[in-house]
Amino acid sequence: MKKWFTLVSVLIVMIISGCTERDFLRKGKEHIVIYESVKHAAFPDIVRLHSGSFMVVFREGEGHVSPDGVIQLMKSNDGRVWTGPKTICQTQWDCRDPSITQLKDGLILVSFFQSEYDSSGKIIGPVGLYMVSSYDYGQTFSAPRKIPVDGFDRPATSDAILELSNGSLLLPFYAAVPGEKSKAMTLISTNRGEIWSEMNVIARDSLNEIGFNEPALIELPDGRVLCMLRTAEADRYQYQCFSEDGGQSWSAVRNTGLQGQAADLHLTNNGTLLCAYRDYWPKGVSMVKSYDWAKSWQRETQIFSAQGDCAYPSIATLEERFLAVYYQVNRNQELLNGRSSAILGTFFQASPPAAPEGLAASVSGGKISLRWNVVKDAEYYLIFRASGADAQKKDRYASVENNLFIDSFAKSGQTYSYRISAVLGRGRNNPDTGNESPLSSSVSVLVE
Repeated sequence: MKKWFTLVSVLIVMIISGCTERDFLRKGKEHIVIYESVKHAAFPDIVRLHSGSFMVVFREGEGHVSPDGVIQLMKSNDGRVWTGPKTICQTQWDCRDPSITQLKDGLILVSFFQSEYDSSGKIIGPVGLYMVSSYDYGQTFSAPRKIPVDGFDRPATSDAILELSNGSLLLPFYAAVPGEKSKAMTLISTNRGEIWSEMNVIARDSLNEIGFNEPALIELPDGRVLCMLRTAEADRYQYQCFSEDGGQSWSAVRNTGLQGQAADLHLTNNGTLLCAYRDYWPKGVSMVKSYDWAKSWQRETQIFSAQGDCAYPSIATLEERFLAVYYQVNRNQELLNGRSSAILGTFFQASPPAAPEGLAASVSGGKISLRWNVVKDAEYYLIFRASGADAQKKDRYASVENNLFIDSFAKSGQTYSYRISAVLGRGRNNPDTGNESPLSSSVSVLVE
């Protein structure tokens, strides 16, 4: 009864104030509406430019699959207020799944694929990979240029071009030949996308049972490139693999245990790896974190709950939090004023683990014993010790796997200060993965 009354109360307030669901989202603390359309607006991708402003590209057409798809561009200075859209690509074909990146020198590249249809409007399939460029920070864009893909007539892509630390570009795509499941591939360019001189296989199933689609790439701080893959005929599980040579060769694929599709990979400033994707249970947009650069994934968190045609999330970093953009085709036309779809955004946090609590110290036989509350999922703990002063980050002293530490090297007559931190995941060899908590409160003890 209480839940029913609360729901009715919310609806009454919305009706009395003239507040639509669109306004409700805009006024919400965490969710925003970037763009609404009477058509099918979908497949967004966001980038934060070197200037600190943001751009979102997406496809807009009459339907999820329709011959009139165009690529639209929205801009924002703060991630909340958006202007546009501006059409940056419109051709005789259906422009699909645009992704945007800005290179270190400022060049903006938007990659996508195009599909053709027969005279009745039935889709035939992709006609190739394409790219448009902007040399003036998004004021104007070039005409679309086709990217040659030898041996594949109908390639597709759904993730942004990745610029590696060595300046090379990787363009992920997927394609199939008759009689085979789709395979994930990458093109490599060493001259800012002017020529794509090398093509390599990321993943293919030698048994021809699983198709690998929509590869998403990110370069990790240790120099490896991680690829997350959507699958076909694998119960919607996402697979992953790594490259240690800049995308020229790839490890065997591994099932992540995460069910979803159209993943986006993002590194936080403190090194935590984020992966957002369309989820199936719960339905909508979900995210997982990794504190050890994809050796393991933490518990799944839902960003946005939605039914039906939705998702294709993309993440950008703000100063103290993150913005995930995605799309939803509305199922309740009344609340959304007859609009058919929307590009939405959710602000969220991805903070380090919480500091350990309950730190206590005791002295017996000249030895100092420390105990504290167990931190869930902690792999180990770091001990910080200082003599005659408050322990700080620079005073790292030891590490233990349990919530007990005995200091056998304390000197009589000295006062020692201790703090601890918890380390999550299997990040023992990766100290900059964002898996370490802040320091606990300090405790001091005198050895008599």
